[in-house]
Amino acid sequence: MLVSAKQPKSVLVQVLFEPQTALRDTITYDITAWSLPYVYGIEAYAVKGDIKSTSPQEFSSKVSPIMSSPYAYILPWKGIQDLKFLAYLFKHDIVTRVSEEPFSLNGKDYDPGTLVITRKGNESMGRKFDDIVNAGAMANGRRLEAAKTGFVSKGKDFGSSSMRVVKRPKIGLLSGDGVRSYGYGEVWHFFERQIEFPVTVINSDYFNQIPKHDFDVFILPGGSHGYLNKEALNELRHWVRSGGRLILMDSALDRFVDQNGYGLKQFATKDEKKVSEKKNKERKLAERLKSYKNRRRDRISNSLPGAIVKVNMDSSHPLGFGYDDTYFSLKLRNRRYAYLPRGWNVGTIQDSTAIVSGFVGYKAQENFRESMVFGVEEIGRGHVVYIADNTLFRAFWYNGKLLFGNAVFIVGN
Repeated sequence: MLVSAKQPKSVLVQVLFEPQTALRDTITYDITAWSLPYVYGIEAYAVKGDIKSTSPQEFSSKVSPIMSSPYAYILPWKGIQDLKFLAYLFKHDIVTRVSEEPFSLNGKDYDPGTLVITRKGNESMGRKFDDIVNAGAMANGRRLEAAKTGFVSKGKDFGSSSMRVVKRPKIGLLSGDGVRSYGYGEVWHFFERQIEFPVTVINSDYFNQIPKHDFDVFILPGGSHGYLNKEALNELRHWVRSGGRLILMDSALDRFVDQNGYGLKQFATKDEKKVSEKKNKERKLAERLKSYKNRRRDRISNSLPGAIVKVNMDSSHPLGFGYDDTYFSLKLRNRRYAYLPRGWNVGTIQDSTAIVSGFVGYKAQENFRESMVFGVEEIGRGHVVYIADNTLFRAFWYNGKLLFGNAVFIVGN
């Protein structure tokens, strides 16, 4: 797609595509970075000179059904449309596998996370098997590839243990007091409107009384989650240990910091905590001597109103399937979480050089040092997935939707 800046809407083009947001004033009521290439996770290039182009043309994705009856259908795992396709397969009881390792077939390389839908395991569908798979691909604009055999030219074959069956999970989504309404709405909209997959909404008033074993996944959107007392946190940990998957998003992580049985910490060491407490005392003392007229600007030194940061990703982990070694995240909170001592630190930031676009207060930049953004902790047979940044923010941050889908459908499933 070629977008010219030499047009009446040139200012809007610059605003939507500039890689580094230039702010004249740092006091703002909203996010300070929104560059579309980062939002969608696509490559973009800018040139200063004119580019000669042909007359406008309309291109459409040529998706057609596979007329043969292959041994298996293959679909690379790249975005939300692939999530919708997987939800469609779940709805029609199609057994689907996901590759944990890369493989090659018919001269093409496939990354971890690739969906493999074999005829074996779906024999009960009979002739309907091909019709359902092709109909789902057509409905979601997915270009499937056919495999005539289960033997690959490089990597693990389709019958190996690295091709794991992905089971349809029963999901509980928390709402009510202690749950941020916007956070709940973003998750609800993702399931009900974007990928059309059912979830059970559970109010926080009675969450502690329900039988947890009826669910495979619990999702806690941002919020204080004050209804989770020590007894409830302990019960959740036992549920995870028996095979449950607990997904914590945004400020929901704060309720689990330094809690017994969970590995989430705000500081890496006790010495670091002491240094931070000393700095806070010094800042409070200095704040008493500040000028009243500068109070708003002094406050924003700790502010992080919505900046884009570069996160280092371990794309070999199921939470990172479909991504490269970097992910651009919209960071909305000045909060740091230490690397998980026992678990997988899938998305991490080393220091403030990770800031790509938008405003971050100079004090807030201290929290970028050695921080965990996305992580998975294995407890018994289950998993706790930590998502520190809101990957579903306002439903417009498209680059994060696949990561959230990995947490729900792929991790530990």
